[in-house]
Amino acid sequence: MIFKSIRYIVSLGIVGGIAALLAPVANAQIEVTGGQVSGQAAFFIPGTDAADNVTLFDVGIQQLTIESPNGVLTNPGFQPTAASFTDVDSNGNPNQGDTGILQGLLTGIAFTSNGNLVSFMNRDTVLGFTLNSFDSDFNVEGSLISPDNPGDAALIFLPVQDVNVITNGFSATDGDLEIGDFDADLDNGLIDLPSSYTFGGSNSDGMMQDEGVERKIKFKFEGEEVVAGDGTDFGAGDDDDDMDMDDDMDMDDDDMDMDDDDMDMDDDDMGMDDDDDANSIRFVGTANKTFEIESVDDQSSQFKITANFGAVDVSIDNVTVEQDDDIDLDEELDFKIEGESEGFFSASNLTTFSFNGNASNDTTFEFKQDGNELSGSSDGEVSFVAIAGVDNFDDTVFDDSDFDADADTDDVQDDDNIVNICGVCFNNQLVFNQDIDFGSGSTVFFVRGSSGSSSNTIRFTNSSGNVINITGSGTAFSSSSSGGSSSSSSSSSSSSSSASSTNNFIVLVGYSSSATSQYSISQSIRFTSVSSTQGRVRVRFVRDGSYRYYVATSRNEDNEVVGRRAFRLVGPGCRIFPGLVGLREIDEDDVALNDDTDTDTDTDTDIDIDDDGDDDDDDDDDDDDDGDDDDDGDDD
Repeated sequence: MIFKSIRYIVSLGIVGGIAALLAPVANAQIEVTGGQVSGQAAFFIPGTDAADNVTLFDVGIQQLTIESPNGVLTNPGFQPTAASFTDVDSNGNPNQGDTGILQGLLTGIAFTSNGNLVSFMNRDTVLGFTLNSFDSDFNVEGSLISPDNPGDAALIFLPVQDVNVITNGFSATDGDLEIGDFDADLDNGLIDLPSSYTFGGSNSDGMMQDEGVERKIKFKFEGEEVVAGDGTDFGAGDDDDDMDMDDDMDMDDDDMDMDDDDMDMDDDDMGMDDDDDANSIRFVGTANKTFEIESVDDQSSQFKITANFGAVDVSIDNVTVEQDDDIDLDEELDFKIEGESEGFFSASNLTTFSFNGNASNDTTFEFKQDGNELSGSSDGEVSFVAIAGVDNFDDTVFDDSDFDADADTDDVQDDDNIVNICGVCFNNQLVFNQDIDFGSGSTVFFVRGSSGSSSNTIRFTNSSGNVINITGSGTAFSSSSSGGSSSSSSSSSSSSSSASSTNNFIVLVGYSSSATSQYSISQSIRFTSVSSTQGRVRVRFVRDGSYRYYVATSRNEDNEVVGRRAFRLVGPGCRIFPGLVGLREIDEDDVALNDDTDTDTDTDTDIDIDDDGDDDDDDDDDDDDDGDDDDDGDDD
């Protein structure tokens, strides 16, 4: 069983209450008549009653063609936000002929009726598809955490089973997350663009965010003079009797005789000692010499995490032991574990990281103690939980049986207009090269790279003075406006596709019980306004040259602007990194592909959050068409 012997944090926060409108697209004007979509997909298949209950958890689109009466879009930027899936043949597997719906935000270039080039960004789009093929090449056992009302919150996958959900409104289902390549035909759909717009063929390659579902990472953990923690198990390689073949102290493996399967005194795979035998080990301890995790794939969001020390819990399967001396787990030892694997990487918060996958290059390990050595390698599965800046797991809440979606965010005050982003409370604008104190003696220091650098750094120092460095680099799509600073409502301004190097590390934030509203931005960013007098908050996407920002404007109960803050968008939206957070699920009964007669030429994307929790605004008085300074896109 994958992850069966490793502890996993299940207190991830779900930002609920404000779900995107999942049914009709309000001002859809362009009909989708065909096309093709392919890439990677993750489907959750329940362990029982799988027929008709397959869930499309996430997709990473690599090729997209949208056909319409207005022309063809080739590889526009499309960020899925919600999905539904129908197991047409009721066989409990995604295969040819099954159907589904993707809802998301479309970005691209079109032409007006006068032939002028116009860019559009984050336009609501619904795409109906029929699956041609799905080839699973990786699976993870675990639990799907889903809201009882589809669409109320994003799906969460945890690589542990038998989860008991203690938060009302959420349920857990055991099963497998199957990941692989998919190909589908587009059957129909709608795009929220004026019907007068036409498409002229291919867009720039820079508009596609080619993000795979899996990540390839390399890791290295080293410690000196450390004592193994609870749960450490070297199998036949520890200081127990080498005659023990399994945990039940028998000479066999579950069949109560002297062998494994062949009725004699030996076994090709399980000899009387562990040298050169396939086995598994688990080590829990402190990496007080080296703590490094780094991405090595060619995706646009690269990262590297280092710390002066941290607690690690590593399980390695299918190991080959090369040297097998006795190691006393009650005494100090030195260790080194390093490898390169492909699979799921998840950051539960700024300091807690989990991984589960298969070795792409051998995982090697060595444990040394008073001249004795246990060492070897593995080409099999590896799983770990690593917490930077702590030396043990004693003060960390691990509970495999409970899932609480209402985990509080620390140091949030009701009486100040504080914004919580990436787990950090700001009471002023985001700054670089300056310590930001967010309670309990902890600080975050953002280091901006040089003008020629593609890397920025987050340096986190916890209350004990331990330092964790996180660097990120990569390219993300942005538009350069010929008119200098402009907001996305300037749909008629000429713009061209360009790539800007930005920091791409973004982390999840837990639920805040003191916030007056909870909402999400760009899927992987979550921040909370906790002003006790908050009336309505509008979140806007703004361009300033090659930089991209989200601007949050707060209004009081009298609709007066009481504050505005801007946050730079530091990378493309991604649900698998930093967390196993999937799409929202669309209730198929709520999906209506209908065409509205209204025309909306404003190309900004607004998320209006009213006190009643919905995400619409009937008065629409805060639209940017009037050019007032309430939402002018300033980055202050």
